[in-house]
Amino acid sequence: IRIIEHVIVNNSHEVMLQNKIWMEKGYEGSILKDWSGVFKDGTSNKQLKIKLKISVEMRIVGFKDGTIGTKREGKVGSIIFKNDEGTVDGRCSGFTDEFLDEVTNNKEKYLGKIIEVEFNDLSRASGSETYALSHPRFIEFRLDKSSTDKLEQIFKMREMAMDVSSYFEK
Repeated sequence: IRIIEHVIVNNSHEVMLQNKIWMEKGYEGSILKDWSGVFKDGTSNKQLKIKLKISVEMRIVGFKDGTIGTKREGKVGSIIFKNDEGTVDGRCSGFTDEFLDEVTNNKEKYLGKIIEVEFNDLSRASGSETYALSHPRFIEFRLDKSSTDKLEQIFKMREMAMDVSSYFEK
């Protein structure tokens, strides 16, 4: 057993400021805990995860088949996406069975379409030339868009999300 790094905070501004500090160190976010909470195995109503939630536009460049032996076998398991400048790529899921049937049966119709993808952070693995979105989830098709977000825009959105602490009272 070891004590993990922790900081006592007194208001929402300090919560968001500490979360930003930890994210800049490479952590996914933080957990706000109530001192009256006791350990229990499972989800607790005495703690709250604090992490980013950002959405960007990406282009569908392919599909990954579902895992053999699961209900997604023989269907699309995830959508492969990339931004137009080729600096961000990945795969997302988060689909209903009906949506997967539609995409599986009409891949050509969806290839090249713009989608909104929600994620928690942006990172680049050692030796990789592209960035990846952390925990990417499909949100919707963006029929009103003809291009994807550039890396510079994505970093600006990430920074704005991290700076949200300035909107909380000090």
